[in-house]
Amino acid sequence: MNQIEDRLEILELTARYAYYVDTFQTEKIMMLWADDAVFDESRVGTGLHKGAAEIRAFFEGLTKIITHQAHITSNHLIEEINDTVAKAIVFSLVEAVTIAGNMRAVVYYADDYVKQNGRWVFRSRVIHPLMPFDTEAMAKANEKV
Repeated sequence: MNQIEDRLEILELTARYAYYVDTFQTEKIMMLWADDAVFDESRVGTGLHKGAAEIRAFFEGLTKIITHQAHITSNHLIEEINDTVAKAIVFSLVEAVTIAGNMRAVVYYADDYVKQNGRWVFRSRVIHPLMPFDTEAMAKANEKV
């Protein structure tokens, strides 16, 4: 694969992430991660998740507290890329309806990707809030579960 094809595949990976998360397709979400991946949402109060089992548990837990959500992603900045690893920044507007109220977040993801078995997957994804982040709706929703 050449670098243009790799970049397009990475863009599609992040789009698939948004679609699968927003439509609660946990099995498909899990296909997007390396087995030893790290998903870090600690900056917004929803934890640090290491490895496939913890990441799966996180996304399965979301189905208990979120009824609707949408990730609108843009501004993909693929800053480093070679044959097997890449790094990017991806901006996202996230809106969700939780069992305790509505939530909105403007964030960017700092992503590390790795090519495994001929396809790009997340090695790590770290969320960074760009605007003040109100975690109250998520906290209240978690209390109700």
